[in-house]
Amino acid sequence: MVPEEKQWEVISAYLQEAGFAYCQDVAELLHVGKRKTAGILRRMVRDGRLLQFEKRYYLAKQPGQKQIQ
Repeated sequence: MVPEEKQWEVISAYLQEAGFAYCQDVAELLHVGKRKTAGILRRMVRDGRLLQFEKRYYLAKQPGQKQIQ
């Protein structure tokens, strides 16, 4: 299991490479169950770190990052 303080680092690095992730992808990255992962992702969406479209999760636009057209 990835420690809570490292979860954002692991998830954001994956999303920078892959572009998007499903809950199952993140569960495998963090070595936790899908139910716990869903809560982690929900919190990151609420905090504005991630965007959710249907079942896919993307990095939210970060300050200084170009907007995708």
